[in-house]
Amino acid sequence: MKNATRIGAVVTAVSLLLGGTAAAAVTKHTTCYNIKTHVKKVVTTAKCPKGYSRKAPVKTERGVTVSMAWVKALDTAMPMSGGFMTAAFMHISNISDRDVTLVGGAAAWAPMVQVHEVMNGMMQQKPGGLTIKAGYTESLQAGGNHVMFMNMPKKVLAGDEVTFILKFADGGQLTVKAPVKSTNSGSETYKPSM
Repeated sequence: MKNATRIGAVVTAVSLLLGGTAAAAVTKHTTCYNIKTHVKKVVTTAKCPKGYSRKAPVKTERGVTVSMAWVKALDTAMPMSGGFMTAAFMHISNISDRDVTLVGGAAAWAPMVQVHEVMNGMMQQKPGGLTIKAGYTESLQAGGNHVMFMNMPKKVLAGDEVTFILKFADGGQLTVKAPVKSTNSGSETYKPSM
């Protein structure tokens, strides 16, 4: 009889846990990464807090990380002599103890990849590339510094995912996978390099 009582108590406890009380104990966890420091944080909400991203940073052996990378969709044509062009935006963090300089890139889908800046509303190649100081993060964004893909034979469309390589002055390379997104930002005029 004592065993039956214990079994009944266990069944009751399990039923209560599976009913109301246990439901509150089952929580979805989301892994987030700090955009600047790349420190991992697990939260009990579906969304990451401000300053964090769900996407894990991509890292090189040289201490450079990329987070929140995306490429602007060409839902409307941006033709130029030789094909289409678009841009990539991201956060590039240098967690090493020395400065690094982003000088260009490569992509199977774009024959020409350059580092660009916007000066007085005009996009142009950034002379000498983009230096990311040791311990700092550079935000590449519309209206500012960005990676430019040129002479593309076809458009990239929202929903696509593309892969490209970032190249640094010290010979380092970083492969990045990024989603293609639609946006209304970035209506600068292109100024060809001399």
